[in-house]
Amino acid sequence: MSTQKPNDKNRTLGRILKTGLLPNFINDALCPLKLAKAAREAGILAMEISCRRPDTLDVLARLKKEFPDMSFGVSSLIEDGPYYDFLQKRGPRFPSIKTAAENGADFLVSMIAFNAETYRRHKNIPIIPGVETPNEAIVQLGYGASLVKFSAPMLKGGPVYFKTMVNSGPIHFGLPLLITGGMRPDMIGKYVEVGMLVAVAGFDLILGEKYNAMRRKPDMQAVKDALADYIKAFADARAKYMPHVNFSSADPAIIQKESGKFFN
Repeated sequence: MSTQKPNDKNRTLGRILKTGLLPNFINDALCPLKLAKAAREAGILAMEISCRRPDTLDVLARLKKEFPDMSFGVSSLIEDGPYYDFLQKRGPRFPSIKTAAENGADFLVSMIAFNAETYRRHKNIPIIPGVETPNEAIVQLGYGASLVKFSAPMLKGGPVYFKTMVNSGPIHFGLPLLITGGMRPDMIGKYVEVGMLVAVAGFDLILGEKYNAMRRKPDMQAVKDALADYIKAFADARAKYMPHVNFSSADPAIIQKESGKFFN
């Protein structure tokens, strides 16, 4: 069980919400410490580490030690059970939800839903489940989810689908949307317009055509510039579509009141 306290949960959620971009450390050879430093200098305060990496927990420990004013979560998590056991036997092994929390994960993320017991066990950590429908989203929020994660490529219709089905009048526009899947800067505005609060992107996407060259010869200024493009895209879109919301406060209570979005 995590040793996090309620105020830690609010602080972490605020850090995730502040700029809107949640970079993901995917399984590659780029140096996590250098990437985190570039992100911190760009103004980003939260990042996630995929447990598809072979060194997830080691990276988590190093980042938390080096950047105590940032929050680092673990993603691609799978609930305990027969499927998790099968994957562990098949390999490569990856951390369980319990192990991630016990090793200091500031938040927990999955591409699929979490069960009610996980929310009870880790009530002081933001939990972000993957969902496909508004009904699944509301069930997960009822359990205690802080944000709900939709994958844009899985939902045909793009922003139109979110406007008409996910963040629509019949459910009163209250879902706290985190969206992943191909989120480039030129797409941010279209999704903020329909209610997106946070976007996830791996550094392969963030760096785009520079990614392969970057793996051979890292250029941290180029990383900061790429991150700045996302931050500006969010800032511009928020100024246009959510001008009354003080995201820079990094305070979930203020953001909830001003945005009308539901947070746990």
